[in-house]
Amino acid sequence: MMLYAIIFWIITILLCGWWIYFYTFSYKLKRKEQDIRSLFFSRTDNIVSIYEITLPYLEKHSEIFKEILSLRKKEFTLSEISEDIEAFFELESRIHHELNFIFQVCNTHPRLLKDKKFLYVRDILLDKSSLIGKNIAEYNEYIKLYNTMVRYKQYSVIWLLLPFNKKKLLR
Repeated sequence: MMLYAIIFWIITILLCGWWIYFYTFSYKLKRKEQDIRSLFFSRTDNIVSIYEITLPYLEKHSEIFKEILSLRKKEFTLSEISEDIEAFFELESRIHHELNFIFQVCNTHPRLLKDKKFLYVRDILLDKSSLIGKNIAEYNEYIKLYNTMVRYKQYSVIWLLLPFNKKKLLR
């Protein structure tokens, strides 16, 4: 009888350990998602600076910035109502493409390329974009490990007790 009690407690401790491990790992993923969101927000907050700096240099200024400003409004709205990281990332990738377009237009203006404020803000945006890329790579590595753990979880009794599902990679 004592042997059954010991086996029961060992199994209980193992199950609790797995549950705690999955829970803390999913918390780390959620935290990494929040970090990526805040990096995106800090990058897009600088769009106003680029807008103001380029105002005297660019013809059709409002047409060039029209799309990115509307995407910025959507970003603000989406961040308030949604926890879906994939939808948020899709919107941020559209903002990224618009920023690339704006910088392509700006690079055709030699006077603007001599403006120290523009160069400063451009460097800040490039640094933040690089940091975002590194964080997304780390997040994807976490997701791969998480999905591996979920796959192994399904081959054991633990899957009945742990309500964790696979997640998608960010691209």
